[in-house]
Amino acid sequence: MLKVTEHMTITAYFEKAIHFNDINLEAALRDILKIPEGYIFPSDFTEITELDLSKRNITDISALAYADFSNLVSLNLASNNISDISVLADMRLLDLETLDLSFNKISDIS
Repeated sequence: MLKVTEHMTITAYFEKAIHFNDINLEAALRDILKIPEGYIFPSDFTEITELDLSKRNITDISALAYADFSNLVSLNLASNNISDISVLADMRLLDLETLDLSFNKISDIS
């Protein structure tokens, strides 16, 4: 039980759950995060430094833009069916050293 006093300040932070358009991406991330069901939040990704999503039949990676990849160093998206990678430009991947997009259906890298 929380006892409220006259001079108490309470700050609450609520995260919005990530919505996935690609069930294969969601399944792969649930497997990696060990979250078999329920909501996945941006902060669930904070400690990830290497993310291997290769060979998962992923077509849509737009949901990755909402994850907190503040410590991500390596991202492997090879051997999927990804055609649109524009979401990567919007992600804050400040520590990223390795990005593998080989064997996808990417036609525009601008």
